[in-house]
Amino acid sequence: MSSIVRKVISTKKCPKALAPYNQAIVADRTVYCSGVLGMELDTLKLVPGGAAAQTAKALEHLTNLLSEAGSGIDKVVKTTVLLGDMNDYATVNEEYKKVFNSSFPARTCYGGVKLPLGAAVEIEAIALTGSVTPQFATKKFASKKIATKTLAIKKFATKSFATKSFANKTFVTIALALVGGNRLVSGLGRIVTAGKLIFVQRQFTLGFGSICLF
Repeated sequence: MSSIVRKVISTKKCPKALAPYNQAIVADRTVYCSGVLGMELDTLKLVPGGAAAQTAKALEHLTNLLSEAGSGIDKVVKTTVLLGDMNDYATVNEEYKKVFNSSFPARTCYGGVKLPLGAAVEIEAIALTGSVTPQFATKKFASKKIATKTLAIKKFATKSFATKSFANKTFVTIALALVGGNRLVSGLGRIVTAGKLIFVQRQFTLGFGSICLF
């Protein structure tokens, strides 16, 4: 088994580490970014403007860090957001949405956390490198039943019906063949019932049998 390369990522476009940690680590195709604060690069002080400004600046630093690691915002799969005050949740979300747009990663958020320098927010991320193909969840729709009438599991002889009119609708002469069918599965056309008669206007497919025009 080949060993996994552990690469240290460092860039001057992101605040330098304030403690014994690296800005980011790349292991295989995964980037692990340390928590980023909304700090000025030169002074290492928090930007003025509260939670909104700090969030915007932190995400700017995170974007630069991901770029240095060969990744990007669109390749982030998980973020962790730490808030000094949970009352800033909505404010932080507004800035967060400006950067991630609709390509939101998974996320965990904690509030009431005492952050370094008294920061309002800290954001860390896990991202991928290389080619990443977005795949969005698709909605599953329940299949619609074309007819609700259940046919008894019996064998019927082929029957022919003459042209008849029901409720101002005229149906051509057809033959109805039911062979061991008990449930309408799918088909192209329409079934019209009149009393105990079933008129088929196009070919249908039944489970274990078929209805067809002759």
